[in-house]
Amino acid sequence: MEIEPFLLKVTHYADAADVRADVRVGVFLLILGAVFLLIAICCFIALRNARRRYRLMLATEASNVGALTEGPCEIQGRIESIDSPFTSPWTQQQCVYCEFLVEEKRKQNDAWYWHSIINDVQKQSFKVTDPSGSVEIDPDEAKFDLKSVAHEQIGLLSGDASSELQTLLKDRDIETTNRISRELRCSEKVLTTGDTVYVFGEAKRVDEKLVICWGDMPLIVTDDGERKVEEGYSKSARGWMIATIILMVIALAFIVAGILKSIGFFRA
Repeated sequence: MEIEPFLLKVTHYADAADVRADVRVGVFLLILGAVFLLIAICCFIALRNARRRYRLMLATEASNVGALTEGPCEIQGRIESIDSPFTSPWTQQQCVYCEFLVEEKRKQNDAWYWHSIINDVQKQSFKVTDPSGSVEIDPDEAKFDLKSVAHEQIGLLSGDASSELQTLLKDRDIETTNRISRELRCSEKVLTTGDTVYVFGEAKRVDEKLVICWGDMPLIVTDDGERKVEEGYSKSARGWMIATIILMVIALAFIVAGILKSIGFFRA
């Protein structure tokens, strides 16, 4: 048996195997690049929407309720109930919106985080009124940005729950007698009749009357003024922009590496 032809044949097969391996790795890198590119495109769409809404908020001036017309709007006024208000579970206030939140402190991969175990939201239709008139708000489409009226952290080093909170949590099958082995934090946010709020939204005519809903302008009800909401969308736009740039760089790096690997650029 001649050694030299045999060695050439073995070398040829080895080279072919290396080429196939490079192609497989190259395809894998291209797929990764395509995935990151798709995520980057989604982030870019979110960036564009956040920027558009932020600019719309800046361009829309607050108006009196009585002067509202169809389209994006901003108003400020006091809450007026349409039906009989309900009672919030913790602070026992008569309200048109209530969010009772209970979170548990948990650990994963050496990092602590708060996990929601109860998020009890109740709401009903209501009006916002100023001296010029009143307009109905669609609560099902609204995002409520409210300050907590009650907040308590219990368990471990945080202290024991108050008797009212203990009863409330026990009704929801959470035991809090004396010291508990886990750490919880509880909060309640409410919107009561007479509260002053600022509303972003879009006025639409529904059944011969104007109602503020979600549209080109997101429907946001806040008791913390317009500036905080606008700053939130500005920060959101910056965050999406940074994420888009980072993901685009990663995607292009994978795509370029995949192409070069497929054509054997890195092969010795």
